[in-house]
Amino acid sequence: MNNYSKQWSTATPGYLIFLIDQSSSMGNEWADEKTFADYTAEVINKTINELIATNAAGETVKNRVFISLIGYGGASIKDLRSDYLSEYAESPLRIDTVTKRVKDGVGGFFDMEIEVPIFIEPSASGITPMAGAFEFAKKLIDKWISVKNDNPVPVIINVSDGRPDGGNPEASKAETINTITAATEIMNLETLDGNPLIFNVHIAKNQEEIQFPENTEELVGDEMSKFLFKISSKVPEVYKRAAKNLDMDSLKANSKGFISNASPESLIKFINFGSSGGLNRASF
Repeated sequence: MNNYSKQWSTATPGYLIFLIDQSSSMGNEWADEKTFADYTAEVINKTINELIATNAAGETVKNRVFISLIGYGGASIKDLRSDYLSEYAESPLRIDTVTKRVKDGVGGFFDMEIEVPIFIEPSASGITPMAGAFEFAKKLIDKWISVKNDNPVPVIINVSDGRPDGGNPEASKAETINTITAATEIMNLETLDGNPLIFNVHIAKNQEEIQFPENTEELVGDEMSKFLFKISSKVPEVYKRAAKNLDMDSLKANSKGFISNASPESLIKFINFGSSGGLNRASF
């Protein structure tokens, strides 16, 4: 059964896993004097806050999704946080105050200070142990579906700027093979709603962006993109509708959940797409 028809709900919550590349190259500057790591953390924080807002009923946040934040960089895989949505709402790492320009209703604008809960900090150091991250994610999903097999399929969103790196050519080759093995095993797991989904974001600077490709021929000369394409899931029909709601209308019949050379703007849209549960959040 692969119809991906289950909806996130308090009775059958979804499971969303962010795999976050925190290797040294994520410290490269991307745009507006911010690094890849800065933008990634910023978008994930924004996504969690939006999920909290759209799943709130008064002062109660409904636990329609369980979220794991897994960082990988250097020699470690870090379970940065794994909690139901209400726990994120109740206990962020900290709350920042930022100034936002808003419309005043009569054609002008004014500055307003707003509080922004923070759940993950940017980090960038060491090599890229991507295989370990997927292997850890598989353990988490195995445990989840052993007791919640009737829930919506788990979704992994992997954000990276480079391929697996073991520190030397031989170790990097093994890391690449092991990443493919672990990702394939995840996509072959079975739930009553279908197979778990893996969506990949490849972020880069000053390269052509390609959204939801159908084959590797669309990724000429970009070996990193071809690698991440290989470990990405085909986009189910329900997610295609979610993508169109976000004006990401380049999906075709066999498009995979992958964006190559994502811009900061596309990173926001793609993470919204992947974390939507296949639905327009306004309908939750």
